[in-house]
Amino acid sequence: NTADILSPQFSKEGDYLSFVSTEHDVKGDLYILSLTTGEGKRLTGREAADGAPSFGPDGRLYFHRRLPGDASYKLAFIDLKSIKKHPKVVDLKEKGMMPSLHPQERQLLFVQAGNLFWKDLRSDELKQLTSGLMIDLNPTWSADGSAIYFSRIEMDTNKNKRFDYNDRAVIHRLSWPVVGDSLVLTNPSYSALNPHHRNNQLFYLSDGGGKSELWQLPEQGYFPVWVDQNQAQQSLLKMDAYQDPYMAILLLEKAVDQFSDNADFKAELLWRLANRYRLLGHTQSALSRWQRCRLPNTKNVWIQLCHID
Repeated sequence: NTADILSPQFSKEGDYLSFVSTEHDVKGDLYILSLTTGEGKRLTGREAADGAPSFGPDGRLYFHRRLPGDASYKLAFIDLKSIKKHPKVVDLKEKGMMPSLHPQERQLLFVQAGNLFWKDLRSDELKQLTSGLMIDLNPTWSADGSAIYFSRIEMDTNKNKRFDYNDRAVIHRLSWPVVGDSLVLTNPSYSALNPHHRNNQLFYLSDGGGKSELWQLPEQGYFPVWVDQNQAQQSLLKMDAYQDPYMAILLLEKAVDQFSDNADFKAELLWRLANRYRLLGHTQSALSRWQRCRLPNTKNVWIQLCHID
């Protein structure tokens, strides 16, 4: 069998597995497999390109699809109660890709035009969570719904003067409800995609070993949480000892995230972080950090340096 199997997703209870296969349709169809009986079923047909299944707590399987003539993907769902008879696809009439359902609430994450969006499926309230030149993809909720993990392309790693899907992605974590900025968790030296959070661990696909493989990282990233600012300062003094310059960047990103309530210290960290990005040739990443440390009504020297640069 030469068909591709893509985007496997387990239900919360672990009794079902959904995935995309090209066996019946090269564009991709949704399948579901009962892990208790071993019985499998194709849920969609050749009428559309289907992908990115995500189980919801409401007994529905959400996914994206694109019909012939459509310029973009739209979100849809199948009520799993209907699969024993004839699966019925319900169109949400919302443009978007890569849906992810909150583990307890009827809240939906998805990607539209490279940005993250959130939608309350009860009230239809819609919020845009990210914006900018970067490309965000593969959003997923943490196991308890308190954070959002996603992949982001914000560095021109193939040096073609634009961001595209050939550039390396890194995984970010964003607190929920959203407070502050997202935290970079993975090393930009390699690509990191399709994050999944389980048992205080982050699982993702990476080419860091030369081919795409499953990797694992503690949910807090490479570095543990510091006891206080003094302990963080001691770690920062040693960051030039890393042979990989991106490890110093991850250390600074971690400190910015943990000490975000200390405006002066945060400004200093962001200025240092911006210069690290600039020296590595990642201008857009440097600019975004400089902009974040430009706080009003302060005489802090680091914030003044941000304005000068």
